[in-house]
Amino acid sequence: MLRTPILLLLALLCSSYSFANRNDTDSLQITELLNKAKDISKRDISESYRYLNMAKDIARKNKSNKYYARILYNESEYLYQDGKLAEMIDTCILAASLFKKENLPLEEAKSYSRAGVAAASQNHYKVALDYFFKSLELSENLKDQKALGAVYLNIGNVYDNLKDWENALEYSFKSLEIRRETNDSSGMASCYGTIGNIYYTKKDYAESIKYFKMGSEIEHLLGTNNYSRLAIRSANIANAFMESGQLDSSILHNERALKYLEMNVSRRLRVWCQVITNLSDAWLRKGNIQKSSYYLKECEPCESAVSDVTYLANLYPLRARYYKETGDYKKSIKYLEMAANVKDSILTHAQNLEYQKMGIRYEFDQKAREDSLKYQLNLSEQRNATATYKNRMYLVLIVGMLILFSAIVIISRLRIAQKVKRAKELEKVRLGIAGDLHDDIGSTISSIQIISSMLGMQNESNPKIKEAAENINRLSNKVAGGIREVVWSLNPENDSMGAIVSQMHKMASDILGTSNIPFAFAKNLSDPKRKLSPQVRKDFMMIFKEAVNNARKYSKATQVDIHVDQRDDMLVLEIKDYGCGFDAETVAMGNGLHNMKLRAEYMNGRLEINSQKGSGTIILLEVSLVGAGVK
Repeated sequence: MLRTPILLLLALLCSSYSFANRNDTDSLQITELLNKAKDISKRDISESYRYLNMAKDIARKNKSNKYYARILYNESEYLYQDGKLAEMIDTCILAASLFKKENLPLEEAKSYSRAGVAAASQNHYKVALDYFFKSLELSENLKDQKALGAVYLNIGNVYDNLKDWENALEYSFKSLEIRRETNDSSGMASCYGTIGNIYYTKKDYAESIKYFKMGSEIEHLLGTNNYSRLAIRSANIANAFMESGQLDSSILHNERALKYLEMNVSRRLRVWCQVITNLSDAWLRKGNIQKSSYYLKECEPCESAVSDVTYLANLYPLRARYYKETGDYKKSIKYLEMAANVKDSILTHAQNLEYQKMGIRYEFDQKAREDSLKYQLNLSEQRNATATYKNRMYLVLIVGMLILFSAIVIISRLRIAQKVKRAKELEKVRLGIAGDLHDDIGSTISSIQIISSMLGMQNESNPKIKEAAENINRLSNKVAGGIREVVWSLNPENDSMGAIVSQMHKMASDILGTSNIPFAFAKNLSDPKRKLSPQVRKDFMMIFKEAVNNARKYSKATQVDIHVDQRDDMLVLEIKDYGCGFDAETVAMGNGLHNMKLRAEYMNGRLEINSQKGSGTIILLEVSLVGAGVK
């Protein structure tokens, strides 16, 4: 009778032991797979994912939420390394929910913190704050000082990115206080670095240098061999010195940062690029073109390898100033335009930050109002309280809409003002280049003309020298004419229709006059002060010049009629020659005619060329002044 129950009890004990033993074995296998994934992650991250999937299979077979959550938490680190931030957020949130089921609040808090880091890396600061405050609530309940110090600093960093410096400093100093209480030197160094960054963005460079140096001193005391971190500390100090005008100190700390990066085998490209760019900038400001040029050449790979707009916003203006100093004005203007485009991108990013900041403040204000309304509902009758609540909500909605509308109007006006300012800066550069060309190169060419004329006169008896002197004089006259055209085109005062038409009349006189071809020039301008953009003006003038040159070279014309007509938003140019003409269907289109058609297309214009043998040629160009780059 007792034999059967005893056998059943023994079987149960054996199965329990077997199950426990299997769980221990599976736990060891999962730990081993996680370690393998970590070891190989820097060499082949795809292999890390393979080991993690094997660990997931084991956890699923055991139906272990705890191990599965642990695997997901480890996986989030590799997703961050791999740049898969959206997937990282989903993975961390799933891990947090599983840790919650297993009643592991510390691991849940860490998972929310990692989700916040991923969201902040995508500039989703409102979402990041939601996750960080969830982590903060769990950490406060646990009274875990280490976790509190980390999450306070993360929140401070988010507020710094939102340019909410009051909250940024408050949470960063809270983190620093905890790190001091727990003697966490490494954490203190991170706090000093964050506080230094906040003061730097506030443009309080003296305070910024103070905290950057405190962080750097701790790193040295710790004897860390993380040269990337030491390089970043030195580069931060150098940037603050640069902004405060202390160029020698900036160069000293940038060179120190460069030495740290050279000691680091896997140096960080972004930091290295910023350091050598800053060195080039500092030497250029000190007037040492040779050293500035050396570092500028060093950072040539950075322009394509680093896509961070904040770095490019420093590099492009530097290149523009360098090329201006070295006399390469064409490249200088090119990089000024590139810098302007990057500034627009940064402005758009700043606008997004402002909208997020407004949204966060609005939610906090709304929550406070809702709490106040709930309190009033407990003190008064339900109907009156409900009516008050609705009225207040309508008021909040109206005020919020007014604030949003005002912000949009202000930001739009700022963008317009910035574009106007940029246009004025470009006009100033154009005037400077035109002046330099006229004064320096123009006077040099004039000297060449005088010397060549004197040389010819002094060597009347030597035909070879006389012919060479005449060739030099002829070529210098041609170059002088070209320089005059460039100077004219660079002068912003010549952007108006009146100035353009006057130049066209002069150009026609110069071209046709040399061949003794009579011409008539008629104009009808409804708004002579209306301006064309430099590109539209250039294309329009090049079509005109090509057409008049063709009439002089090929038409054998007895007369050329030119008519320019500006009616409201339409610009019409008609050039008619009374010459031999040509058959448009049989004559192949040369480069000149092909380029004329291309330039007309660039202006969104219409070009017609009508010609018949013996009847001359009519060229008609129509350009809409609406949306054609007209100022």
